[in-house]
Amino acid sequence: MFSVGVDTRLKFTIEPSLGKNGFQQWYDALKAVVRLPTGIPKEWRKRVWLTLADQYLHSISIDWDKTLRFAFNERSNPDDDSLGIQIVKDLHRTGCSSYSGQEGEQDRVVLKRVLLAYARWNKAVGYCQGFNVLAALILEVTEGNESHALKVMIYLIDKVLPESYFANNLRSLSVDMAVFRDLLRMKLPHLSQHLHLLQKTADREAGGGSVCLSVCLSVCLSVIQTTTSPLTNASV
Repeated sequence: MFSVGVDTRLKFTIEPSLGKNGFQQWYDALKAVVRLPTGIPKEWRKRVWLTLADQYLHSISIDWDKTLRFAFNERSNPDDDSLGIQIVKDLHRTGCSSYSGQEGEQDRVVLKRVLLAYARWNKAVGYCQGFNVLAALILEVTEGNESHALKVMIYLIDKVLPESYFANNLRSLSVDMAVFRDLLRMKLPHLSQHLHLLQKTADREAGGGSVCLSVCLSVCLSVIQTTTSPLTNASV
């Protein structure tokens, strides 16, 4: 099960021990597990995500029950209409089959509720394009549980991802894409050249309004395994 270089004497349980030291030991062990070829086992991911999210919310002294009542309040808030319009525009672009067509109507309702809940939680960010894909993947891991999905989404966006990664100026995402573009050019020059040609062709045909290379890089960034977080993997 373990790859070369991983200490096979390492003991790991799905639940961390009590206290800060217990959590840190569990967290360090998780870093070793994520370096396995297949990353975190799928059977563990829901529990691991929720444990990390719970620890983060506890560290910032959040009353979760109160947060849930506010975030999923059925009464409309002043900003809900404009947020709802933005969210609905993106729902059909989610890309997951379960959110497409008439049979995906209920799943889209759940997805919209989670996205609106996060926008209520973090008014500074609100809703950004791309949240729909992130929330859909999280809902898949949490087996459709809205409360759990919101909790993990808060942890991911507010704690794990770089500051301003999801913002109107997309500053952090642009930096990542620029770095990735340079790495791609150095490590895989033929692929880099191919994508560059696709970009030029798309720009020429679309009058410069295409973001072919940027989209390709965004997709690549979303599936390449890194060690910046113990849970960053090819699949949430």
